Amino acid sequence: MGTMAGIAMKLMKIPGGKLEVVNPGNKNRSALEDLGLDVLMEIDSESTDRKIQFDEIEGKLRPCSLPVEKIGTARHVLDSHKKLCEVDENNTQKFGTVLEFLEAEVKAKESSNG
Repeated sequence: MGTMAGIAMKLMKIPGGKLEVVNPGNKNRSALEDLGLDVLMEIDSESTDRKIQFDEIEGKLRPCSLPVEKIGTARHVLDSHKKLCEVDENNTQKFGTVLEFLEAEVKAKESSNG
């Protein structure tokens, strides 16, 4: 969700740009709202027009086959959580322990890689 926050923030800098979440389901909608991300993106209900567009796009998606670097993944997860804290300062308290763990993990992986 931190990645989504980052994307939404970048899109907001583009005239008319916005991130739309289609059919998130109740649990995901609740999580997005709880993290304060509903101010950055449009969270759509199951509208018929959006559902048709979503089904079209979903049919064209293919799995990513690029190799994933473990340090890149850890850094990405850390950056994503930091972005969530930027969006809503209440998230800092929610993710404090997670951030500490991720920072230690990234530091350890960076030092072992060189």
